[in-house]
Amino acid sequence: MRRARLVPAVVLFAFASVAAADGGRLRAYGEAGEFRIAIFTRPEPLSAGPADVSILVQESESGEAVLDADVTLELSGPGGVTTQLPAARHARNRLFYGAAVDLAPGAWTVTARIRRGTADAESRASFEVGTSRIRAAEPWPYLAVPPLAVALFAANRGLRRRERKRRKH
Repeated sequence: MRRARLVPAVVLFAFASVAAADGGRLRAYGEAGEFRIAIFTRPEPLSAGPADVSILVQESESGEAVLDADVTLELSGPGGVTTQLPAARHARNRLFYGAAVDLAPGAWTVTARIRRGTADAESRASFEVGTSRIRAAEPWPYLAVPPLAVALFAANRGLRRRERKRRKH
């Protein structure tokens, strides 16, 4: 009975490193004014092309998520390129504010500006964006699951067959 529980736990643990959280990789976290601000980027590792920058804003005293703030992102990239974007609430996780951006390779800085009533705050994170990589390599963990399931099924059948033969003799 213990083995039956152990196998799924081991499989889930093995694939935990490829699981993506809602926000992505935490780039900065800290208190600014009346807020706690966390800045996330996704995908990991960041490579040239489309990316997601997400912001989690919380009240610093209570830790409750702030859902009614005006959040603006300012991205400064290689070559002095600066872009300002309004951050909208995410459809996937409504606690996050975020924007889809197109990143070029090089060093980037994102500044999140939060305004809620009379309270203003700002948080900054820096990160490096690598050259474009082949995105076709990303689904390999998912493609490995069916053959793994078939192999486990075949091993189970083989062990059961061996057990039956041993009981007959």
